[in-house]
Formats: sequence, structure tokens, C-alpha cells
Amino acid sequence: TVTVADTTAPDITVPSNITVETTSQSGEAATNSQIAAFLSAASASDNIDASVSVTNNAPTTFIEGANIVTFTSTDAAGNTSTNTATVTVVILDVIAPEITLNGDSTITLQLGDTYTEAGATANDNKDGVITDAITTSGTVNTAAAGTYTVTYTVTDAAGNSTSETRTVIVNDGEPPVITAPANITVEATSAAGTAASNSTIASFLSGASATDDGDGAVAVTN
Repeated sequence: TVTVADTTAPDITVPSNITVETTSQSGEAATNSQIAAFLSAASASDNIDASVSVTNNAPTTFIEGANIVTFTSTDAAGNTSTNTATVTVVILDVIAPEITLNGDSTITLQLGDTYTEAGATANDNKDGVITDAITTSGTVNTAAAGTYTVTYTVTDAAGNSTSETRTVIVNDGEPPVITAPANITVEATSAAGTAASNSTIASFLSGASATDDGDGAVAVTN
């Protein structure tokens, strides 16, 4: 008796390795069109069977870095062969750095005080500590009352930029100067007196004004 047995495994042809870029920090799904095309591109032929299928062990999500996919094909005689190809996932950096101010975000000084720049620190999800890359703009002149803004800006290696600001208020230390309206005389309209809504009184009340060395014109209440 002569028994002829099929002992030859199928021949698998795998796709070329690919690189996939994504902005998702968790990786890229297998449903991604580029990955899906990669997975479906594998094929197999067999010396006996007219057609043989190919399966793979692809994950649901391809994480950052090299993901090796194993393709497997088994013919009707139970002969199995495998081959591999790689999907490399590159996660693009689209997250801006974070700036943390040293000290308070709002500082109040008096005219003539010394302003000491406290600075800031910066951290990035990819580049780590990038405090040295911070640029600072804006000046504080404590010889002149007013509100000043100091801006801190940093950019990571991927070009993502962020800014934080500190507000510095320089007070003049002097109260506003109020200019009151001239005294007036108004005839009573009833035994109870005259209402504040009287046009002459209303004009009198609104005639007060005030100015401040630092703030300029300021509101007056009565």
C-alpha cells in the first residue's frame, strides 16, 4: 500500500511593515483604514488546497511602538505555517506644555516697592521639564502706579505652545481726590421736603467727581 500524505504547509505572503501616525494617546484602533488594509493584505497558497484562509492575532488597539502581528494559515491536512509583519504606531504630540507660576498670580505693591520676578516652571508630556525654555515678556515699573502684566510662554519640541500671565498692581498709596458740586438751595415741594429725584437735586448729586493718581477717573458714591 502506498499512502500519499500532504505534509507541506501553506506559503504565507504578509504585507510590508507599516508606520501609522495618530493623535490618540492610547494608540490606534485596528479599524483604522491603513491598519485594516494591512491586515487584509496577507494571503496564502497551498500545494494541494485550492484556497486557504489566513488569520491573525492583531490586537483591538495598536499601542505606541512596534506591534508584531502573526499571520497563520492551516490547510485541510492540518499543516500550519506562520509569518509576521509589524505595525509601528507613532503618537503625535499635540498636547501643549503646562506652566506653573512661582508665587501668586496677582501681586499688589505700593509705589516705590521692589518687584522681584518669581518666575515659573514648565513641564511637557513628551519633553519633560522644559523650564529653561520659558520666555518672559512684560515689565513692571513700580515708580508708576498702574496694572502690569507679565507673560510666560513656552513651546515644546513639537511646536505646541502655552502661556500664563501674572498681574502686578502698583498702588499709588494716595486716596482719590473728590471734587464736590457747589452748594445749592432748593425750595421744598411739600411739608415733607423735596425728593432726591428732583431735577436740581439729581443734578447736584451727579455733579461730584473723583480722580486718582493711579487709576485716573474713579466712581463716586453718596
